[in-house]
Amino acid sequence: LGRMPTEQQTALVSMALQEVDREEHLIQNLLLAQRLRVPDQRLVRNAIEIGPLLQKFAAHRLEILGAAATIDVACPDGVRGTGDDTALWTVLENLVDNALKYGGRKLALQAAVQGNTVRIAVVDDGVGFAPADAEAIFEPFVSSAAARQGKHGTGLGLSISRALMQQMHGDLHAHSDGAGKGARFDATLPVAPAQAGN
Repeated sequence: LGRMPTEQQTALVSMALQEVDREEHLIQNLLLAQRLRVPDQRLVRNAIEIGPLLQKFAAHRLEILGAAATIDVACPDGVRGTGDDTALWTVLENLVDNALKYGGRKLALQAAVQGNTVRIAVVDDGVGFAPADAEAIFEPFVSSAAARQGKHGTGLGLSISRALMQQMHGDLHAHSDGAGKGARFDATLPVAPAQAGN
């Protein structure tokens, strides 16, 4: 109604969009957690063009985040993995949400081929965790000691993400040099077979 300065409107709209995005991810994770309990759930196995997917994902998240964070993307041309692009998008959502939840403001999405594997890393400058917690944080409802500060969430995101990567014949691992030193999550997928004629 014109009673609020424009710059304040922009900030409040951005906050509202972030909250809606967070609620959507939370509901998605709850539904996925239930689906993963059902035997014989099958994911699609298609060739995924990793670079374009990461660029599209980063643009989507930055549209919501505004100036709250940066996301750099580094991926050589032609990197292709085999998996379910919707499931991979969900994993990226969870990893980026996790990074933001625990103080990450400078994020990087990095991808490369290593032998028969595509490795996709989500790197952040957040609070990190003790190296001894690297496996425990994938347990449902568990967070690292450095991160237990009343943060929101279901505690399911990392557990679901690892389960999805393993269903795509890949995996998900975490690394940090300790509290205050950021974190790195490495998701792996099989390399997609070369296209006919290549």
